[in-house]
Amino acid sequence: MDPLLGSAVRRQLTASCDLSDATETETQVAESVAAMSRVAVDYSELRQFLLRDSSQTEVEPLWRALRNGTVAVRLRRRLRHHEALVLTQDSRASAAQAQQWTFSVLDRPLDPDSRATDFAVTLHRRRGDADESLYRADGPRELKESEDLVQQMLYRLSSLGLSLDPNVGRECPGVGQRGRTIFLEPSDEWHVQCHVCGVKWAGGSDILSEHEDRRYGFW
Repeated sequence: MDPLLGSAVRRQLTASCDLSDATETETQVAESVAAMSRVAVDYSELRQFLLRDSSQTEVEPLWRALRNGTVAVRLRRRLRHHEALVLTQDSRASAAQAQQWTFSVLDRPLDPDSRATDFAVTLHRRRGDADESLYRADGPRELKESEDLVQQMLYRLSSLGLSLDPNVGRECPGVGQRGRTIFLEPSDEWHVQCHVCGVKWAGGSDILSEHEDRRYGFW
């Protein structure tokens, strides 16, 4: 798990401070060093938890996380080997209306040659929604096909204090553009199809009205 955990911790250290700034005062430098030290202590404690979890055979270990919640790990025993679930937030790709996360699954996390399967997960806010604390998660259909992995991911996101609401969606970028008209011969009926996400309407204007992006698996 070192490649996944190490990159997440390095991003956290980078976000904590920038000691290359020559205009920082001695007090600011001290505060930056203290912030980096706290990250190091948290990371050390996380690794100790995971080492103990790797020898657990009776009770499935809990989710383990750094203090700020930007990286979380859970070790599970599957038949005769372990499985690791790693959820990391990508602070470099954040926006006012969305949060970017990566959900990684390692079938054999104790094997240094093991390769993770990564799923990009985005938490969206509805534009103009009065309650801006509600999110809806979307990810690739390959992830949605595994109900167990989806439940694990949603459980951890909720435990981080993120309120997930299935009624919150993401607007398709094709809204307001001209859609594709499909004539249903030999009748006089037709459908209008969004050229971006593929959703269809029966008749009406060929200018696409407001609708959610259907290209992704939403929760």
